[in-house]
Amino acid sequence: MKCSVHPTSLSIRMMRVQNMRTLVFMMMSMTLRGVITAVAIVVPVLMSALRKRRRIETRYDLLLKRNHGCLLYEI
Repeated sequence: MKCSVHPTSLSIRMMRVQNMRTLVFMMMSMTLRGVITAVAIVVPVLMSALRKRRRIETRYDLLLKRNHGCLLYEI
């Protein structure tokens, strides 16, 4: 007998793909348990995105500090 995919996990996968407005709407229509599960999955994704952005910024800052003399010559 085939095991069907749980509808909550399927909707969570879909939510990760769709935009934030749809995500909020789907979370409102879900049960409390579903909302908690969705938040538990979405929050780490957002946090990792923020961390990546921060990492890129720090790399850029390091490049500016390292190549300070070169930048002065360019101006």
